[in-house]
Amino acid sequence: MVLPRANPTKSYWIEAADSPLRHLRSTEKLPETADVVIIGGGYSGGHHSLLARQVHPQPWKAAIHGHSRGPGHLWRRHGSQRPHAYSRYPIWAERFGAATAMDLIRHEMAHLPAFEQLAADEGIAEEICLRFGETFDAAMTEEAWTRLKGALDAMRRDHGDDNEVVQACRVIADAAEAQDFSQMKGALAAIVHPAGQVWPYKFVHAILRIVLARGNLNVQADTPVVQVAERDADGWIQVRTERGDVRARAVFAKLVLPEKSTLAAVRAPAGFIKHTGAQHWDATVNNYHLQLPAPYNAVILGGGRQYLVHRPSDCVLRDDDDQLIPGADEFFGSWPSSDVLGWPGSATQAPLESQGGCWPSGVAQLPLPKPFVATQERIDRLQSTDVEGIRTRFTSSCQQSSVKPFCNDDRSRPSRKQSSAMTSCNESWAKGGPTVPHVESISLRV
Repeated sequence: MVLPRANPTKSYWIEAADSPLRHLRSTEKLPETADVVIIGGGYSGGHHSLLARQVHPQPWKAAIHGHSRGPGHLWRRHGSQRPHAYSRYPIWAERFGAATAMDLIRHEMAHLPAFEQLAADEGIAEEICLRFGETFDAAMTEEAWTRLKGALDAMRRDHGDDNEVVQACRVIADAAEAQDFSQMKGALAAIVHPAGQVWPYKFVHAILRIVLARGNLNVQADTPVVQVAERDADGWIQVRTERGDVRARAVFAKLVLPEKSTLAAVRAPAGFIKHTGAQHWDATVNNYHLQLPAPYNAVILGGGRQYLVHRPSDCVLRDDDDQLIPGADEFFGSWPSSDVLGWPGSATQAPLESQGGCWPSGVAQLPLPKPFVATQERIDRLQSTDVEGIRTRFTSSCQQSSVKPFCNDDRSRPSRKQSSAMTSCNESWAKGGPTVPHVESISLRV
């Protein structure tokens, strides 16, 4: 079982949200029994709880979280709601066929109106900083433009110009126009499509607050689950935690393979960034960003692959979110002056927010496309995942990008000290690597 670290780095999403649910324990002791136990109450857990409002009689649920940071802790990641409107079409079409690839894209696109409707129904849109507009994929190299434009062209060839998803995507082929729209220095072209953004931690807590008011949910923060037993002869599943056991009729959990990325919150003038977006140099190297509305104004920045491709062993199969990747904060601090047109001030390092300025990161009710449907074949395949293959493929893609010019400017290359440390680390990985956290596969038991 992968357990959360005792002292994770501070995430801006969590610290700045200042949520009253952060340390919540609904009762001093764990409930002895529950109809449903939700292990980890992030996005999916909150969604399951909300859906349960429509069930009669309503089940008695217990949501158990491994951190005192409470529900939504795993939402330390980015708040962009950027459906893959076209970019993964060739990959999905090759794997699942053209029709299913389009079903997957429609499924992602449908999350935008679903979020909008949910927030309107519950009156939480302003609270969770929900916004909608356009996002961009900016091509920073000809290699990136060939890939991005090729994906859109493939979708157009298979589904025609009258397809509603194709029509939702527009091309900005002129470099000056692309730079003006994206605010990214050196952008050669861009593809634009609908998107949204949300404060993920605030969203999860808003949903859980609504569900808690109905009185059939017990939340227990800082309670790591160490074992989930098989169903016994009486139909109960024993959920063992560090604070005691809960017997449940059903358990919602998931298969987890750790991967570490890094995000940062950069101080910015109000309303400076006009659109959410991403920069692409090749299939591996990217940055992505959004800006929160006032009074927060922070730019949430992720990616940093120009820097991280030099240290793949710091990212793949790592769950140590209590440790920053060395130098990542400096790289993100250099992004505004290096990459953003018209950034005010001449400082080479933009200040990061004091509350969780840099941190590692760890669905609406819609019909699921066929590839998302749980089958025994899919479960068996996931539980026999080739972990070494994941490591090898990730490292190889990083190594291919790491020798390219855009990953070898002054801010992207490892320093001499970091290079020495990385060499030592790579030698360790070549001999078998550090111990990979054991991942226990937990399938849904109902």
